[in-house]
Amino acid sequence: MKSGEVRMYSCGPTVYNFAHIGNFRAYLFSDLLHRYLTHFKGFNVRWVMNITDIDDKTIQASRKPGDPKANLREFTQKFEAEFLQDLRTLKIAENVSPDSAFAFYKMPRATEHIPEMQDLIVKIIKNGYGYVKDGSMYFNVLKYAKDHRYGRLLAIDLEQFQDGVRIDADEYSKENLKDFALWKEKKEDEPSWDFFFEGKNYAGRPGWHIECSAMSHTYLGDRFDIHTGGVDLKFPHHEDEIAQSVAGYCEDPVNFWCHNEHLLVDRKKMSKSLGNFFTLRDLVKKGIEPKYFRFLILSTHYRKRFHFTLKGVEAAKTAVSRMQETMYKLLELSEKGDGREIGKKKMADLLKKTHKAFGAALDDDLNTPQAVSALFDFLRKLNGLLADNAVSADGALAALSFFKKIDMIFSVFSFQKENLEDSVAQKIAQRNLARKNRDFLMADTIRDELKQQGIELEDTPDGTVWRRR
Repeated sequence: MKSGEVRMYSCGPTVYNFAHIGNFRAYLFSDLLHRYLTHFKGFNVRWVMNITDIDDKTIQASRKPGDPKANLREFTQKFEAEFLQDLRTLKIAENVSPDSAFAFYKMPRATEHIPEMQDLIVKIIKNGYGYVKDGSMYFNVLKYAKDHRYGRLLAIDLEQFQDGVRIDADEYSKENLKDFALWKEKKEDEPSWDFFFEGKNYAGRPGWHIECSAMSHTYLGDRFDIHTGGVDLKFPHHEDEIAQSVAGYCEDPVNFWCHNEHLLVDRKKMSKSLGNFFTLRDLVKKGIEPKYFRFLILSTHYRKRFHFTLKGVEAAKTAVSRMQETMYKLLELSEKGDGREIGKKKMADLLKKTHKAFGAALDDDLNTPQAVSALFDFLRKLNGLLADNAVSADGALAALSFFKKIDMIFSVFSFQKENLEDSVAQKIAQRNLARKNRDFLMADTIRDELKQQGIELEDTPDGTVWRRR
């Protein structure tokens, strides 16, 4: 909407527990979109992700003797910090400025934007789409549906609407089509805020949906470019966001809604009772490096249901390791500075063709499977050139530059020579000495020991080359 700038809002976590890997599929998709728009299309992206620190779940989980507000903040702070650490671990919203911890323009907390929510609620009521009942405030769905379309993101059968019936739960299903709460009357032992309206104090707390409408408007304006989230948020959350914004701000809030599909484990929705529920920490305990999980998710199309398996993670590890191994070869070659012109045209043509194919795949609805396919076609041809000794130092630098561009999306590679632990370096030196003394039994024994540690050796005319498996 504004030249050179994209304004984007992502529904963030409800901080009542550790986020699970299904949640992180949504955040990884938003990160992919942000990186693509920033690094491949050259936009300045104003990205906002909210923190839901007040709702039914956080209130229930933080309940204990004492000040409800203080208890809520103490409880949610813990899981907010854990969530931010998980973002860092997965390199989501990686810092693009030395002045900020993340690439987010803002990460607003719901509890810090109560006045903005109250202002919106007043507008909704004064515009005729909300009402007060029994100390709480509700959105009048049928009244809104007479003037505007209700059901843009998901088909809604308004004939099933239960007129005059209200729902107070923050989350509900399509089958529970009723007026939803904008503001909930104060209950005993719950955090609450004063809300003065028409000469009366309606002390209480906000409903779930109102926060995103108010906060996106505060930081991105009446109408912005992109709103992301999982498909499970289409209804009721996102549909009600649209209704609230139109009813209160008199403006359709979003140009593009982008929803990622579910992540399933063993072809079933994650559930602790089924034993298929994983947090990022659970994966790390299983010995899975987060970068392989990141690559696995990003190499699957965001609008396709994804079936998570440990075998899939192993396949992602193999794929990343293959590319990393080639990059280490390029690093060694680039340092030789041999001045050869060999393969210059072949490399330039290959890079041009691959860059075009990779970019075209991302342009096509972020088709990362197609982009990865182009990347591996490039890898196969590049390794062929390396095997034929047909890559110069300059060619290696050009190829590394391309990989760095690709890593603006994936963020899983290393572009520095890896240092060996002293003990491993000593083992390699001992093996070299054994080979020099023609003690091949000792040399083979040391090779096998290092292989058990994940270090593979290759003897070349230029010396012994090592790499991690």
